[in-house]
Amino acid sequence: MRAVPLPAGQPPVGNGTHHPARRHQRTGPSHRPSGQTRTPAQRHAGASAAVTVMTSPTTQQRAYMAPPTPPEYLAMQWAFAYGSLIWNPEFEFDERHKVRIDGYHRAFCINSHTYRGTPDDPGVVLGLDAGGSCEGIVYRVRSGQEAAIMDRIYQREMVSEVYCPHVADITLPDGRQIQALTFVACQDDPHGYLPGPRTEVLRRLRECTGCKGPNRDYALNTQKALHEWGIRDEALDALIAEMQQDCCAPA
Repeated sequence: MRAVPLPAGQPPVGNGTHHPARRHQRTGPSHRPSGQTRTPAQRHAGASAAVTVMTSPTTQQRAYMAPPTPPEYLAMQWAFAYGSLIWNPEFEFDERHKVRIDGYHRAFCINSHTYRGTPDDPGVVLGLDAGGSCEGIVYRVRSGQEAAIMDRIYQREMVSEVYCPHVADITLPDGRQIQALTFVACQDDPHGYLPGPRTEVLRRLRECTGCKGPNRDYALNTQKALHEWGIRDEALDALIAEMQQDCCAPA
């Protein structure tokens, strides 16, 4: 995987805070076991913590829950961000660098049952879908706090069982070789994966809201953060331009 130099004016160090969100272990680095289909109740049975989510007035509040983070991820030091972790990391870090990973591209392809939508009307958030490449930001989490921070990242991203964890091999701009935890789309999982159509993605971006706010804000904040890092994602820019045209169109 090819690294890309830091944009001008971007510091290599910084910090943040965290609000944890809980979620669940997958089998293997980037895939779920074949042949497993579970109900929402089965998905969250035996979990260790919960995130309360918004629902429509016709549905009681629900909580999506997750078991503890697998030990192999607690032992890691780096995390690769391609969406909201860029502009809202919610954890402290010692380094961050702009890099490119190959084999996956950024796409609005993940159902959001909590943060940007509800179980009744899911939003859509970014995932790493198969094919192509993706520029993003890799973080070296704060030294001495690795296990706690990696736990927070895992449980924030894995709420509602919509991603598969994946360990990416990355070359930093200074030539160091590292491994980073990231989260990819599971194309065989209809609970988490949204393959389209484009009209439905746009509808969700315009209309959906979850416990962290409107889906539209998520898209715009991500685009702004990518541009600040000198990252131009043509597909994302085109989709957001279309979303804004739809929002501004006369009734």
